[in-house]
Amino acid sequence: GGGGDGWDVYDPQRELERMTRAAPRRRSRWTLRPNARFETVPTYGAALLVPATFTDADLRRAAAARSNGRMAAATWIASRSETVLLRSSMPTNGLVGGTSDQAQLEKYVAAAGGKPGALWIADARPVLNAQVTRLKGGGAEFDIPAISFHNIENIHVMRASASLLAEACTPPVRPFLQRRVARRTASVRSLFRLFCLLDSSFVCSTVVCL
Repeated sequence: GGGGDGWDVYDPQRELERMTRAAPRRRSRWTLRPNARFETVPTYGAALLVPATFTDADLRRAAAARSNGRMAAATWIASRSETVLLRSSMPTNGLVGGTSDQAQLEKYVAAAGGKPGALWIADARPVLNAQVTRLKGGGAEFDIPAISFHNIENIHVMRASASLLAEACTPPVRPFLQRRVARRTASVRSLFRLFCLLDSSFVCSTVVCL
C-alpha cells in the first residue's frame, strides 16, 4: 500500500493486536506510547510498546536509566505464554550510582502476568567487558540473580569477523587471502564469535518460548 517505499509494511497497532489475539484479556495491559519526533528515544521507532500503567514520568525515568536513552521497551509478546521480550541498552547506574529503572521493569513483569522479580537479563557483552564498563561509570544488572552474559563483542568486531568469514567462503580464494585467513582464524576467534551469536539466539528463543 501507500507509496510502496516500505514504511507502511509494519503497523505497531496491528502487530500488538496480532500478538495478543490468543489472549484478548492481555491486550488491556499494554499500550503504544508515541515516540514523538523521536525525542524520547532517538534510535527507536515512532511508537513504544510499554505497560498500560506507564506514566510520562515512567518513560522519562526509563530513558534516563539507560545508555543513550535506549529504555527497556517491549518488542515481542509470546502468543501462547505471557512471556515478553524487551530490548534496551546497558543501564547507567555504575558503581558511582545513577538512575535505576527497576520500578519500571517490574511494571513489565506485572503486565506479563509474572511474579515480582520474574525477570531474566540476557546481557550480550562478555562479562569482563561489563565489569570494566561498570568501573568506568557504566552499568550492568549484576544485582539481578537471573542474568547471563553471552560473550558477543561490539558491533565493529562482529562486523569485521562476518566480513572475514564471508571472504573465506567466497571463491576464488587467492593465495594472499589464504594466508590472511590462516593467520586471522588460527585462534578460531571469528568462528567463536559466530558461535556466541547463534548460541545467544538459541538460548533467548528457548527461554522466551517456554
